[in-house]
Amino acid sequence: MTSSGVTVSFDGHGLRLDTSEDAEVICQAMMGKEVEILILQGNTFGIEAAERVGIELSNQPSLREAHFKDLFTSRGREEVPEALGHLLRGICDSAAELTLLDLSDNAIGPIGAPSVIEFLNTAIVDKIEKFYINNCGMGPEGSTSIAASIPKLKSLREFVCGRNRLENKGAASISRALSELNTLELLTLYQNGIGVDGIEKLVAALMANINTIQEIDLSDNTIKAEGSDALAKVLSGARNLKTIRLNDALLQNEGFSIICDALANSPSFDNLDHVSFEGNELHGQKIVDLIEITFQNCNQNFTLDLLENEFSRSELERLEVLTQKFNIIVDDLYSDVEETESDDGSRREEGELESDDDDDDYNDNDEDSRGGDSGDQHSNGYVDLSNIESDIREVAQDFIKAVSKQPHDADSINSAFIQLISTDSPNSREKNFEAIQILCEELGLMKMEQTCKKKPLEREAIVYIGKRLNELPQTFRDFFEIVVKDNADIGCGKLLFEKLEI
Repeated sequence: MTSSGVTVSFDGHGLRLDTSEDAEVICQAMMGKEVEILILQGNTFGIEAAERVGIELSNQPSLREAHFKDLFTSRGREEVPEALGHLLRGICDSAAELTLLDLSDNAIGPIGAPSVIEFLNTAIVDKIEKFYINNCGMGPEGSTSIAASIPKLKSLREFVCGRNRLENKGAASISRALSELNTLELLTLYQNGIGVDGIEKLVAALMANINTIQEIDLSDNTIKAEGSDALAKVLSGARNLKTIRLNDALLQNEGFSIICDALANSPSFDNLDHVSFEGNELHGQKIVDLIEITFQNCNQNFTLDLLENEFSRSELERLEVLTQKFNIIVDDLYSDVEETESDDGSRREEGELESDDDDDDYNDNDEDSRGGDSGDQHSNGYVDLSNIESDIREVAQDFIKAVSKQPHDADSINSAFIQLISTDSPNSREKNFEAIQILCEELGLMKMEQTCKKKPLEREAIVYIGKRLNELPQTFRDFFEIVVKDNADIGCGKLLFEKLEI
């Protein structure tokens, strides 16, 4: 940054800017200054306001970083493409040599892709090093159309495109685009519904950038053993690799073993900082043996994340010994014991329905319990809540799908919300809290009881609920106050509540 360059930030101010007059607060902050970093994220822009800001942007040739994340909350899908186009055209008109563009958390979708493509096809993008388009609802079609313009980003070092439902088609298109580059250092494509075929296609892009790639995140896609075989070519050849995240990728023991073998033979082994294999169903003494052999000589600053796998207590005890050599993250060795002793089954909202040893019995009786009276039976101090669990989880999933679907359908979203809040829940305090806990699990606000896994936050659904919180049943409102608004550990949920002034 030059000595005269300044940063203008409205990060998280929660401004709703509809008219050109509303936008003056942004424009006045930029006028007469050589702005290098502009942070607008966390405010919502209408078309007219975006047009006014775009005009001021055309007077900012020194702009280097445009943080345009989360700019269109509560805007209609027809507004987003036009408003985004005004902002991007303003940058183009300034002839600024942009190095960072963050468009994450905007409902761009296929309908808004042309606005992004128009920008990417201009001459000013060849200096962009960081392009973030995370959680934009692109889908296979939108991502494929944008991918065709990515090769124009000749200086691209970081590409973040998670939570976009790329699927195999989108992944293949992204791979073809990135294969034309040789500067990529970071690739993040987590939670995109990519299957083994898509993973195999992505290997071509990684191989094209084999000398520069430093960080790979393919979490929450289906990699399995077949995808691991393909990735092994990259991992065993990359010289500067530092971070690998393959969480919730269905690696299982076979795929994990393939990855470990590749890392053990990698020229970048000594440079590794962080490797993560959360939620991959890993288990067994042989896998622990492999972990010890593979990572025993890592540097002391190295971190290995093995949370939410299926290791037994004895296996966890062996893994914890490795903390003497490097950082290793595993499940709490005594968590199950502590839950049993502290809750004793009396508080369903904080404990487990059954102990792990009784899971099979509980599932065997599940069908019978659904056909019983009202699920009010008590056994060993536990309340059988299978009926409400099934109903609420199904309705919650339908609601999340409706809110997350692109393009948005207001009628279907409203219908799903009404169904959610009108689903019968028993009167007892325990069952009311069971219902809201299940909803929070589906929203990613709490760990799921049965799998001990925490889903990614369903941001759109949380925003929607936040705006209509007063329509929720009282128990639901009270619980959201505790779990989200008053919980400092839930950054995304808490921030959303603050933005919405709830």
